[in-house]
Amino acid sequence: MQVEIRGKGLRVTDVLSTYIQRRLVFALGRFGRRVKRVSVRVEDTNGPKGGIDKQCRVAVVVPHSRTAVIEARGSNIRVTINRAVAKASRYIADRLKQPHSTNLSARQSRASENRITPYC
Repeated sequence: MQVEIRGKGLRVTDVLSTYIQRRLVFALGRFGRRVKRVSVRVEDTNGPKGGIDKQCRVAVVVPHSRTAVIEARGSNIRVTINRAVAKASRYIADRLKQPHSTNLSARQSRASENRITPYC
């Protein structure tokens, strides 16, 4: 899994970068190679004004699926990161379940179409 971390209006320190990477490995590591790339962008939308202005945007690239962009907002950047990564984990789990069941039903329908019926 390739990880890219960027900040806008918020300095991404080594400590914050390590925290984000640990959260990603913890939440998305179970998907292994099925997650190709993750891009994380943390932002302070209001600057030094304060309030609910921290945003974390996680973009996840899963092969054979669209790129998913998940956002979370809050007043604490670590809580916001946790929420966005948890949402991304749930989304990926759902995406990886869906194609399997779709492929299975497609295989079953093809199998029923390809059955040889004896002539009477």
